[in-house]
Amino acid sequence: FGESTQFHELITVAACRTRGIPFLHPAATRIPHGRISFLEGDTLDTCGGSGETLPQDQAADIVQAVAERRYTAFTNATATGPEPSAWQRRQRALGDKLTMVRAWLQGERFVTPSPWRKRALEQRRQAALAQIDALTSTSTLEQVRPGRYVLYPMQMQPETNIDVWGAPYHDQVRIINEAARSLAGTGCQLVVKLNPTAKYELLEPGLLQCLAQPGVAVAPRRMAMAPLFADATALLTVTGSVLYECIFAGKPVFVLGQHALSRLAGATPLASPSSLGQALQAMAPSLDARANGMAVVQEVVRSSYPGYWFDPLSMQQYDHAGNWAQLGAAFDHLLLSLPSRAGSLAARVA
Repeated sequence: FGESTQFHELITVAACRTRGIPFLHPAATRIPHGRISFLEGDTLDTCGGSGETLPQDQAADIVQAVAERRYTAFTNATATGPEPSAWQRRQRALGDKLTMVRAWLQGERFVTPSPWRKRALEQRRQAALAQIDALTSTSTLEQVRPGRYVLYPMQMQPETNIDVWGAPYHDQVRIINEAARSLAGTGCQLVVKLNPTAKYELLEPGLLQCLAQPGVAVAPRRMAMAPLFADATALLTVTGSVLYECIFAGKPVFVLGQHALSRLAGATPLASPSSLGQALQAMAPSLDARANGMAVVQEVVRSSYPGYWFDPLSMQQYDHAGNWAQLGAAFDHLLLSLPSRAGSLAARVA
């Protein structure tokens, strides 16, 4: 068991794969809340599952709430404990920084940058944000007609979500360039929305030039997602949680890659961002968004277990006997199912 994030973890995943050893990554499900799934190696494919289904009315409520942007992936919306105050959040953030500095001073060099390197990266990030803000002040977004653009919400990097699970589609400069060129002649533009917690993807070489090219409009950083989503012809993503909102709302969504999210009912996988324009012109309307949404929710429930998977340092509200019992039951059920799966996992590797 482990995560598939840091380089040493990915080396372990590769070593396990060559030996036919299951490497399982426990992760909170995006939707619905309060469940844990076990991902196989460095993929989004799941192992095990409770086999449960939700009552149809409960599943329908989730589909409706997601479609209306009232139900967000990876939130503490159903937490029973009190949310931390603003002071507690600032105190925790400072504590996290001090913990990393202390680890670096004690000799940790593999995954923790020096405080000086971290500060330099943050200064470069802030400078990049200022440049993009200046670009959006003269952007042609106001000239983009509703229903005549594809929305690409950028994903934060570095992050497992796109750099590992979305590989090899993690070069977002290339994605924007190729997608924008493919839309030429379709009557649609590409509109790019920065991630709300934009990080070092802003430092990729050529990003500013990429965003300034004809055929690309950049949404102001503080512009709400809801109107952009509503007026878009379709959305493009790699592994962003926005694809759930698209599927549940019946909004066309093109997904780069052949990972598990690209196989969800209602999603259209793309082999390359350069094929976006052709796929857009061949796009057919979703026949039954509600049925697709229900199928997605029930599949997540079937392949996961009840229980909050949490960080005990920052999410103490889940540190109680009831949650531990659910997590223990999930691991027990999974481990009991592994002997019957070992052969199939080994065969898949072979």
